[in-house]
Amino acid sequence: MSNRSLFFLTVTCFVVQVLVITTACSTSKTPLTTMDKPQNTPQPPVSIKYIEVILNPSNRQTALLPFNPSDSILTRAAKETNLQTLIGVLQFNPAMHPVSSVLTMNGWDVPLTGIRMIEARSPMPITIEPLQMGKLALVQGFFHGATLYQAHIIAVFSDTPMDLLYRLLGNNCPDIEPFLQRAKD
Repeated sequence: MSNRSLFFLTVTCFVVQVLVITTACSTSKTPLTTMDKPQNTPQPPVSIKYIEVILNPSNRQTALLPFNPSDSILTRAAKETNLQTLIGVLQFNPAMHPVSSVLTMNGWDVPLTGIRMIEARSPMPITIEPLQMGKLALVQGFFHGATLYQAHIIAVFSDTPMDLLYRLLGNNCPDIEPFLQRAKD
């Protein structure tokens, strides 16, 4: 083999190595084909949305909770009445009017509305039982100003807000109905 052939072969090998290294180190601008995609990557359902849930009203601690807008209990609640469905922590404020219940609520349909204190009134005010205090609940009612009229509790979550959040996130479970206790009529 002549020196010229050896030089040409060496240069060719060097160019090939540079091309291989730069190709391996650069990001591909072409989309992955089905053969290249990892098979074990679960894609979240498109229907899952998130709502900001108030965990602690005193320090405004919140968390994002996944939910499915076609969730069974929400769908039933919407069919039963045209009142808004809210999610929030059941509380009682003795400084307010004795026939009112105070709810820290977020609108379910408008998730990022921030914390609102709502005075819930009805022909009979919402009755919050001692075991329901500090628990998340689904409540329906009609807004006028900061007052929620025709308010009634649809269901109460069986866990504390943090426990529920960890269970939902741990199980990747967007359907909340298994975690609810039906409210007494």
